[in-house]
This record gives sequence, C-alpha cells and structure tokens, in this order.
Amino acid sequence: MNAMAEATVARPQVSISDDLRDQLGRAGELSARELGIAGESLAAAYLQSHGWDVVQRNWFCAAGEADIIAVDPYGEWAFVEVKTRFVRDGMPSPEPEVKVDAEKRRRYRQIAAQYLATNDIAMARFDVIAISVFESRVASIHHVCSAFGCDA
Repeated sequence: MNAMAEATVARPQVSISDDLRDQLGRAGELSARELGIAGESLAAAYLQSHGWDVVQRNWFCAAGEADIIAVDPYGEWAFVEVKTRFVRDGMPSPEPEVKVDAEKRRRYRQIAAQYLATNDIAMARFDVIAISVFESRVASIHHVCSAFGCDA
C-alpha cells in the first residue's frame, strides 16, 4: 500500500476462545478460506478487546463483502479489511496488508457507499488488520488505521 497511515495499534495479547486457538494452532493445515475465517474471528476479538463495537461481520451487498464493520471507542465508523497469512518459521513472506491492492480498495469504497447510504451514516474510514500466523503457533496482529481514503 503506497499511502498507508502509520497510526498503528500495538500488538498486545488477545483473549480468544479455545476453538479459535485450536484452529490457529493448526493454521498450516487449514484451507485459505478456513484461515481467513479464523483470522476474521481473531480480528473481531482484537477489536472488541480494545473497546470497539463490532456491528457487522461478513456484510454482503452487490459490490461485495465487508469483513468487519465496527465503531471504534471514539464513535468513528470503520470498514475493516482482514488479511491473514500462514508463515512457516524462518521463511520470508510479504506482509498480508500488501494484498489490499487498488482493485480491493475500489471495491471496498463501493461496499462502504452502499452500507452508509442504507444505514444513514455520514462517514467512515478504512482500516486494515493484517494477521500473520506463524508455524510456532504465535500470531502477529498489525492494525493500520485509516489505511486508505475515500478517493481513488
């Protein structure tokens, strides 16, 4: 991402369910879809542990799907794209957030416009949560606030 804001959130531990912990512990065995679903659950738990209200998960419209729609502790709405990857220990791998390319950002803007109009909400921002699940059963969460803007 070329113009990502550097307003990032620290990487504290997040309390998660035993089921989610088990899923992430065998991340190398999961399909990409299963890993993505587990990552979205971890991201939602992370946001909630920081005082966010997760309003919707996997909201669909004609333009596509928003992973998470949430309100931060300051009352600001955010559309959160979650990217999760499995990393074998010792192997280099690109950061998951680089997968949010220009086309993904364009689609997210369309999704947001539909949600905001439908729900009479004036404004929202776009965040990205990048999760790296390592072979050693450790996960890293990188939350990029205002990762991209409303303009093309």
